[in-house]
Amino acid sequence: MKKRYNIIFGCVFVAIVLVVTMIVKLNFKTENNNIIEEVSNNVIASQKKEKYNIYTYVTEETKEIAQNPSGVVCFEREFTPQFLKEICTDIAVIRVISLDYMDMDVSFFGMTFGKALVNNCIYGTIKEGDVITYMKPGGYVNMETYNNAQPEAERENRLMVREMYGITTPLSEEYMNILVNNDIEIEAGKTYLAYLTYNEKNKAYEIIGLERGLREVDIPKESEYVSVIDLDLEQVKILNNETGEYENMKEYIDNNINIY
Repeated sequence: MKKRYNIIFGCVFVAIVLVVTMIVKLNFKTENNNIIEEVSNNVIASQKKEKYNIYTYVTEETKEIAQNPSGVVCFEREFTPQFLKEICTDIAVIRVISLDYMDMDVSFFGMTFGKALVNNCIYGTIKEGDVITYMKPGGYVNMETYNNAQPEAERENRLMVREMYGITTPLSEEYMNILVNNDIEIEAGKTYLAYLTYNEKNKAYEIIGLERGLREVDIPKESEYVSVIDLDLEQVKILNNETGEYENMKEYIDNNINIY
């Protein structure tokens, strides 16, 4: 009888040990998962808080003295939201970190290159927190740089006209602000809804659609740095560059992006 009790007691003891072991393992796994989740959340939070200092090569003096030549280009198709969706690779809310330089070798009107922070991805594969290199047609360019990029006949004609009118200011001290058609300027520190197409040759996202492909978000312009911020797309507004009025961003996205 005593031996049978010992066997029963031993079985109960083993069962208790197994149950306790399982509980300990389960608690450890839960705690471990919580730690992993907490670390992951902290990483995401730190990425959101990362600040990028604003920079622009365009000074206030440059803006004041820059000439504004008109540049007109005829396109085969109108830049409707549907067409822009067809030809873009990504649509995102971006916060412009910098305007780095103008490159006249990329296109006839030149391209402004800079960095931007992705705040919200509306369509495509770029992600919140990504820092991308963008390129945008036109921008501010030194007249000497612009002139050197033109055909020889045009360069000589410009120098002849300057001499005719007695213009003695060095070309290196003059600037042009090239805007194609009704395009808008891009500014460091501002937030935009942008249609983007990745340009493999230049390893940059080209902002397409001119004034229809870059629409300012109605939030204050930053002066020192930008970082990812929480945006309620149902509440914020974007500027319609043709009417000059602000429209609800969520409604624009639903009516012009999500339906295609």
